[in-house]
Amino acid sequence: MIDKKGIKKLGICFGTIFLVLIGKLLYIQIIKGENLSVMAEAQHSHTGNISEINYMVLDDKGKSLLKTDDKYKIVIDTVDFKRNNSSTPMEELYAFRYTLKNYNKNYDIAVDLNSDKEGKRYYDVDKETYDKINSLNNINGVYSYKYNSIDRKSSWNICNMLTSSKTRDGKDKEGDCLENTIAEYTSANKSSTIVFATDSQGKVQEGIYNIPKDNVNLKLTINDSMEEKVKEVLEQEKYKKYSQIGVALCDSDTGKIRVLTQKDNSKPNIMLASATENGYSPGSIFKTIVLGAALNEGIVSLDDKFTCECKPNLPCKTSHGTLTVEEAFTKSCNNIFAEIGNKLGSKKIIEYAKAQGLFSKVLNLYGDNEAQGDYVISEVDEGGATNISIGQNIRIEPLQALGMINTVVNNGVYVKPYIMGSLEDNDFNTVKEFQTSEKQQVIKTSVATIMKNELLRVVRDENGTGKAAYVKNVELGGKTGTATRMEPKKDDNGGYLKDDKGNSVMEKRYDGWFAGYYKYKGKNYSMVVFVENIANEESGGTIAAPIFKEIVEKVTDIK
Repeated sequence: MIDKKGIKKLGICFGTIFLVLIGKLLYIQIIKGENLSVMAEAQHSHTGNISEINYMVLDDKGKSLLKTDDKYKIVIDTVDFKRNNSSTPMEELYAFRYTLKNYNKNYDIAVDLNSDKEGKRYYDVDKETYDKINSLNNINGVYSYKYNSIDRKSSWNICNMLTSSKTRDGKDKEGDCLENTIAEYTSANKSSTIVFATDSQGKVQEGIYNIPKDNVNLKLTINDSMEEKVKEVLEQEKYKKYSQIGVALCDSDTGKIRVLTQKDNSKPNIMLASATENGYSPGSIFKTIVLGAALNEGIVSLDDKFTCECKPNLPCKTSHGTLTVEEAFTKSCNNIFAEIGNKLGSKKIIEYAKAQGLFSKVLNLYGDNEAQGDYVISEVDEGGATNISIGQNIRIEPLQALGMINTVVNNGVYVKPYIMGSLEDNDFNTVKEFQTSEKQQVIKTSVATIMKNELLRVVRDENGTGKAAYVKNVELGGKTGTATRMEPKKDDNGGYLKDDKGNSVMEKRYDGWFAGYYKYKGKNYSMVVFVENIANEESGGTIAAPIFKEIVEKVTDIK
């Protein structure tokens, strides 16, 4: 007898199972289908990064600042290559193998394909090899692409420094530094890629570029056009004998750095005092701070008179006689400024210097990529102010000197220079804008007006040490500086000389400075020129001042 109830229950059971299976199938096809399709495609596609970093670095006008080289890469997927080339003409396989090996004898695909490790093999090649490989159309499991690599030969160019996440010994940069700040702002960015699909026969299809839409890019305050003009001046034949010349230029009112460059970017960045012990002595440009402080404190007036006498314990090698404070600044008399400094006191001098950005990093780059600077107050040295007052026993990064000029030009307000302008999206819309991090009144407006006139007088007066910087019909002022330092002496082979006791033999070196400002089309610009290792008979007034003049003429097109 047929159990109708049992059959009914069995039917319901099978029906339920069938409905569940249908439901799962629909879920897989409709709900999960897209994800599974992507996974399947990913298993049959290849992706390559086409840019070294995942953001652009732009100048203030939106022009790319990164210098890049085209690099070429050949990639073999060993699984697809072995599986899908049984019918490939042998002459093409031989041509492929020998083309790679002719470029680099270590590129032997016969060895690489016999390895136990399956996966992808990458080969960096030149354009000629790249083109030859691409002409072989019948080989499966192979693809190639071109990518942009940052030109790191100019490793001390500021853009290269900002975009490098590694130290010189290959370690990650750690802690609070500008490089890590940039990395944090761009951490959500995705890389620009090229994607190659592979068909069922292992044939790699033409690549499709994938440029992320939501990336943010770094826009600096640098003006590439101005910087290129400055480089043209520095690279002239007449300056060939100087191993390094650096220039920094900023908008005086905002602190936006428009130029930060040097003659040879393969050497440590001189304007940041990179890889130095802790900077360079500023020499007499520091008198700008000393005089401003002394006037602000009411210690002296411009008409006060002092007498410069040549004595063994005083810095001047020749006597200037009796001079007013104004004349002493114009002629850059060390003895009189040592006396003014001792009236002011070393602690007060350092206080004014720190208020104008000295002894603190300007850009906050990692480690010794940027020097902080330092000072020594010697109690033996007449209270410590004699040497400090003339810019000795002090070390700064040359970029810091922009601050003292900004203070004078901005009616006594110090404006800290900065280089990060904004973050921009791919359509050049501003996502985040940056401004100077420090702005404070340091000297009275009336004192700043006096100091501005004194900077002008250094250039315009017949006895001024900076008269070589004079440009007709341009408001231009500044202060010269010549500094000495002791460095280990090198032998003819580039090593360091030692004395009988094994100590380094030291020699005196000289550096030339000009720190000043110029006015163009109603706008003030602060600029520092620093020339390393000038001759004994040269000075900041004979070397750095003329370079300052040429740069002003070049960037303003005024002759």
